[in-house]
Amino acid sequence: MKNTNWKIESAGQQANVLMRIIALFWFVTKVWSYKAWIADRFYPVIPAFDFFKYIPSYFHTLLFVISLLLLLIILFAKKNR
Repeated sequence: MKNTNWKIESAGQQANVLMRIIALFWFVTKVWSYKAWIADRFYPVIPAFDFFKYIPSYFHTLLFVISLLLLLIILFAKKNR
């Protein structure tokens, strides 16, 4: 049987593992609460500026999908440093 050592020795490795753990749970949270992240909501939304009221709902969906893809890239991309 192969002996797997789970010891993380350098600060860079620790930061990398922490970033991947945070990205994983952020991805799960966003997928779980997707209705809160897209624009089609039943509760009122008050934008910070008036021009934000006129942003179409597909733009919110596009930003949601892009954020999920970037979180997946953080999770599965190899670190090339």
